[in-house]
Amino acid sequence: MISTTDGTRAPITVAGLARLVDDARRATRAVATALADDPTLLAEVPDELLETLTVALHQAAESSSAAATVVTGRLERQVGSVRGKLIAGRYASTSRFLQVEAGMRATQARATVARGRDLDSHSTRVADAWLAGVVPGGAVRDLTVGVTDVLRRSTRTDTPIARGEALDHLMPLAERGDPDRLHRAVAELRLRIDPEGTTDEALFAFESQTLSIVEAGSMWRVSGWLSPETAIATRTVLEAGARQIVEQQLAGVDHDPGCEQVADGGPACTCGATDRARRAAGLRQDHLHALALGEVMTGRLDDATLGSHHRVAPHVTVVVDTTEVVAPLVGRVAVPGQDGDALLGEESLDRLLCDADITRVLTTVASAVEPVAAGDDYLDAVVTTWGDMARSVLYVGRSERTVGARLRRALEIRDGHCVFPGCRARVARCHAHHVQHWRHDGSTDLPNLALLCVTHHVAVHEGGWMLTLKPGATGHEQGCWQFAPPALRARRLRP
Repeated sequence: MISTTDGTRAPITVAGLARLVDDARRATRAVATALADDPTLLAEVPDELLETLTVALHQAAESSSAAATVVTGRLERQVGSVRGKLIAGRYASTSRFLQVEAGMRATQARATVARGRDLDSHSTRVADAWLAGVVPGGAVRDLTVGVTDVLRRSTRTDTPIARGEALDHLMPLAERGDPDRLHRAVAELRLRIDPEGTTDEALFAFESQTLSIVEAGSMWRVSGWLSPETAIATRTVLEAGARQIVEQQLAGVDHDPGCEQVADGGPACTCGATDRARRAAGLRQDHLHALALGEVMTGRLDDATLGSHHRVAPHVTVVVDTTEVVAPLVGRVAVPGQDGDALLGEESLDRLLCDADITRVLTTVASAVEPVAAGDDYLDAVVTTWGDMARSVLYVGRSERTVGARLRRALEIRDGHCVFPGCRARVARCHAHHVQHWRHDGSTDLPNLALLCVTHHVAVHEGGWMLTLKPGATGHEQGCWQFAPPALRARRLRP
């Protein structure tokens, strides 16, 4: 620290500022290097010190971010696009300079430049408060862009005075460290100042909603824009479904005796056992949302409330050629609104055939191609097969439910929930799984059926888990199944 003899701090010179920045850079680099050189170092840190270090490093990062953003704003104003100079003699924009020299992403660099420009021009009061640690970085956007948007909607012409009055109202909220409350306050100001504009925005949001479902390799990408109420309703449903999946799949977790979930039956786990089991099971929130969406959509198809077209209820159609034309078996899923099909592999087909309506279609016989070993001749066999598969439909049999209502009821009474170890998914979320696959002459009888939720039905078919009757079990008693994990094999994370 630089100080005079009477205890007051001496003014920092430009050279002193440069030294401080260099010291800060070297100090943070030293911390990162120490952690990289000795990965076991953190394991030796006591819990209390670990908490202190975490807070201290985040506070240092916050101060560094404030200083870096303010300096970036001055660089943009003094050298960058405002003055039309090339930065470092080669970069036409401050954003590009940050991307190359600081390794920022393009969006991050542009956002930093825009925020720095605001702080260096009309929002110097906010910059001073952020640098002093009075307001957190999470409040800066609302205090700059948010306030600017409010003023743009107002009829005030004395913009600097109006901005000061708005900050008088909002700064105390920001200083309390409650960014959510600050964001609501800015939104409320916008609503009060421009009610007609917010109505137009709501109408625009409703009319501009989009949702696309596009095939992307072996998966499908869902993207779009939703109005606030639609997005909130969708998220609420998916969050509820995700919680239900977690609760039922992790029902067998052992908690510490002092955990609130055990002591008083509370919904929250305070011992960390649920979080550890959730991470071990790979139950990420975005993954859970996808599972919940699938179950909601499948449930809508199953509950027969969507009406019918030509007396046929909405459904997912999978076409499977069961003649031994070529191995392995391949299915084609009809995509609504498109002429093309999506392909399914053999194990995915077996899973769908476990619990579905089956329509048998008699066609003219295709030219049979003997299965051949994978190699140069295999592709030729596949191509020849597809060329021979143009058929004429002669007869379509009636649709039959693989597992009838009475058998399904008996299965639900016997199993009570998903039978996978540790999972308690309710029966309504479960499929009736054929232990010996239906297409391999597996019988549709109680001893050959087991309830599996969507996740564990996939784990058995595509994941390779095996289930068999326990020694001495007949298949009519509860808890009659035992599971064996899949054999170790190299697995590609992505096709």
